[in-house]
Amino acid sequence: MLLICFIVNRSPRKGLQVASCTAFASAIMSDLKKPRSPDYFTAWDLRQPGPSLAVVNLGTKAFCMDVGVDKVIVGGADRCVHVFDTRRLGTLLEKRESSLKHQIRSVKVGIDQKFFASSSVEGRVAIEYFDPEENLSSRYAFKCHRVREAGCEEKVHPVNAIDFHPVHGTFATGGSDGGVCVWDGYAKKRVWKLNPFHTS
Repeated sequence: MLLICFIVNRSPRKGLQVASCTAFASAIMSDLKKPRSPDYFTAWDLRQPGPSLAVVNLGTKAFCMDVGVDKVIVGGADRCVHVFDTRRLGTLLEKRESSLKHQIRSVKVGIDQKFFASSSVEGRVAIEYFDPEENLSSRYAFKCHRVREAGCEEKVHPVNAIDFHPVHGTFATGGSDGGVCVWDGYAKKRVWKLNPFHTS
């Protein structure tokens, strides 16, 4: 089984929720006690023992996912972001083609729950909004985690991780260059950069 991501959400109101996804072509919510094929994106509400809650075929491999307050987003091999409502996990709300032109590596719901960030293997991050009208006017993408050495071409590194600060809304990206960058998404600028360590 190839486990791509694993998320544990501890909420005082909702209890403990676990979600994971694997690099295969279906989405499923199921009981922890019953073994399943590793071909699924899976989510459990550990307070509710019983049979599977829902099965949704994504039609593509799931590469990454994130859980927001009321949405679950899954980045697929088809360069699409699949959006689910946490209250009706069996129903796909939207399947949206990413504005990034290459494979999605990470997705993360923004702190205000109005947008999400996604990253790709081509050293880019996109900010896209859930509301279709706002997305048309406000979405953007930018280059990052690229290294230019003297006398050499620019080397492009995949952006493997994104995470938001829980209060300020700034976000960090981690790339295969071994560096970490912190961004202000509202001002559309980099706040600071942590250079790679020699062991990175």
